[in-house]
Amino acid sequence: MRKTITSQFHVIVKSKGVSFLPRKKYRMIGLPEDLYLQCEEIVKSGKHGYASVSELVKDGTRRRLEELRSSFQRIKQEERAE
Repeated sequence: MRKTITSQFHVIVKSKGVSFLPRKKYRMIGLPEDLYLQCEEIVKSGKHGYASVSELVKDGTRRRLEELRSSFQRIKQEERAE
C-alpha cells in the first residue's frame, strides 16, 4: 500500500520528473468576512502592490508585531530606569 504525505511537502512537477520541497509551517486563522472583503478590495485596486489578500494580511501582521515589540522594549527600558 502506498501513502502520500501531502501536508509536509509541496510537489513540483518539472519536465524531467517530480521534485519535493519541504513545506513551510503554516497555521490557519479565521478572518471576519468584512475584513476579508476590505482586504480584497485593496488587493484588487492594485494601488498598494499586494498580489493577494494573504500577502496583505501577512505584511500587516508583521508590521503590527514590530510595533508591539518596539513598544514592549521601550516599556521594559523605562521600568529599568526607575
